[in-house]
Amino acid sequence: MNLILIAIDACRGDHLHCNGYPRETSPCIDQLAAEGSTFTDVTPAWPYTAISYTSMITGWYPFNHKMIANPHGVHNANDFLLDETIWSIAQVALDAGYRTASFDSLLSFWSHSKQFVRGYQHLFNPTTDSKGVSKSQLPAEAYIGEITHWLERFKDEKFFMFVHYWDTHQPFVPPERFKRWTGTEGWKLRTAADGVEVYEGVGPKAKAEEPKNLETINGYDGEVLHADHYVGEIVKCLKAQGIYDDTAIIVTADHGELMVEGPVDSVKFCMTGTWHPTMNIPLVVRVPGIDAKVKTSKALMHHVDIAPTLCDVLGLEWPDVLDGESVLPIMRGEKDKLRDAVIGMGTYGHVPQRFIKTADHKFMVNLRPEPYAEQLERLMKTGWRILWPDPPKVELTDRKTDPEERKNLAEERPDLAKKMAQLLDEELKAKMRGPDPFRPEMRERIWMGESLWN
Repeated sequence: MNLILIAIDACRGDHLHCNGYPRETSPCIDQLAAEGSTFTDVTPAWPYTAISYTSMITGWYPFNHKMIANPHGVHNANDFLLDETIWSIAQVALDAGYRTASFDSLLSFWSHSKQFVRGYQHLFNPTTDSKGVSKSQLPAEAYIGEITHWLERFKDEKFFMFVHYWDTHQPFVPPERFKRWTGTEGWKLRTAADGVEVYEGVGPKAKAEEPKNLETINGYDGEVLHADHYVGEIVKCLKAQGIYDDTAIIVTADHGELMVEGPVDSVKFCMTGTWHPTMNIPLVVRVPGIDAKVKTSKALMHHVDIAPTLCDVLGLEWPDVLDGESVLPIMRGEKDKLRDAVIGMGTYGHVPQRFIKTADHKFMVNLRPEPYAEQLERLMKTGWRILWPDPPKVELTDRKTDPEERKNLAEERPDLAKKMAQLLDEELKAKMRGPDPFRPEMRERIWMGESLWN
């Protein structure tokens, strides 16, 4: 069995048609879902790129692999690089005799995170600038020719391939043929828990219909369609080479993207904060030979489940502990869930956040440094513009009645907030191996601008 892991940067799970989005943004991925399973409640490790990809390839939570900042624009950020003793999926596949290839530009981050090249015999990095970052985030067109050429060359060998498409990352300017939407066509309108009219998966109606915002959101959906097309081109090549029925395909993302759902007007079209828009990603798994009895699962999933799933698909033994579990038993109908609660973390601006969610509720803690005002003043001296309000210390939301997470129930339901806080502490203690990486000196580095966005 071959395996291709496709990650579409900043792709929201709830903007795929197979996950219920009314626009037909993902016909090729939809077909993979029809042949396998799609998981609609998947939590990324962090709302930033490097941290989430590290969890994706290692099967470890950020507090265990210790990469808790995203230093894509920081030179010599050696204390934010992955420990050399922690295994990655490419290394495990290589040692098992698989030919390994990566089509990805993460190495072009100024921090040159080596974990993203470990274990790969072949690396295609489509950068056009040895020092820049933005010129490494090229569209799928820059990749597809090399991908198809590689597949043609190594079709007779068993392989593991990683493909990283950037199309759904800012800026959202798709090629003309993917500019399918110009207005609000297809969007579903509902009244949110706080009484505001919202478009599902987009945000408040009034904000979404502002001309510039509308253009940007439609551009994002066009970029989802853009990336989806080039997922389809990989499928087309596999079929042409006669290896489609011998190749498993997994499609996911590193994090989501805020549309206009932010707490204030200035917080939009970014990936900050651990709210639903940034912390919900796709996971579509298609494995030949597996009768997927469950086509759509709402089970609580996490980035750490991807590496165990890859091992399960390929029949590999991981040489160390893993934090997650394979999703294949859910696909087969042998289990209906992997866990009762899932934990997540990230930052809002430069305020560290942690949360836990169950099928019914989500509880989030903002670990802002104190005193907050003094930290803001110091940060502004480094050149940052602070446009975001001080977040509440805790947030409690009802996931069934308030999927947009607009109504904080922490004061209204203190007993439930306390129960969720205890559950968060218990889960962290149970899963954290070693000291808490959010120790004071690390918080300071994050706070002073070294957790740069991507």
